[in-house]
Amino acid sequence: MSSDTMSPIRDAVRTFNRHVLNPVMLRAAGRKHWYASLIEHEGRCSGRRYATPVVADKVAGGFLVPLPYGTAVDWLRNTQAAGRATITSKGDT
Repeated sequence: MSSDTMSPIRDAVRTFNRHVLNPVMLRAAGRKHWYASLIEHEGRCSGRRYATPVVADKVAGGFLVPLPYGTAVDWLRNTQAAGRATITSKGDT
């Protein structure tokens, strides 16, 4: 399948995750013994604080966060605009 064919499916999964799964994941993200981490960032236009569950692996000097939906996701764009974010992973910030 071409990437154009996969795009509507990927977008549907992304929408489901954003509105259904992410609110549930926020309850456990970042806690000890849980795989999902929590990234806290500031909105690039609103200045509002946001929290987003992500998968983040600790590596030398920081974290490695896969981007299954590409680089146009809000949390990444907000983090890049602000130049900072806070990641809580396995209970540690």
